[in-house]
Amino acid sequence: MKPVMESSTPTTEPAELSFRSPQISDGKRLWQIARDSEVLDVNSGYAYVLWCRDFAETSVVATDETDRPVGFITGYRRQDSPRHCSCGR
Repeated sequence: MKPVMESSTPTTEPAELSFRSPQISDGKRLWQIARDSEVLDVNSGYAYVLWCRDFAETSVVATDETDRPVGFITGYRRQDSPRHCSCGR
């Protein structure tokens, strides 16, 4: 894994972010973010589209001022056990 390094001195003001549920149309961009991170496991582009559709209630997309996704957090809730997380607890 390659750590993501950021400059300690910002060159511009940080963009204001908004947060929302993912939309199916975000799938391709989320795949690009994962691929470009060089630290996340990259699934197929189709998997991100399905994630945006099937797990929108437990996931969040961060967007810039143009509503373009710039980050995301995915959550998975098992359908057969919705009160439990997928971490094995």
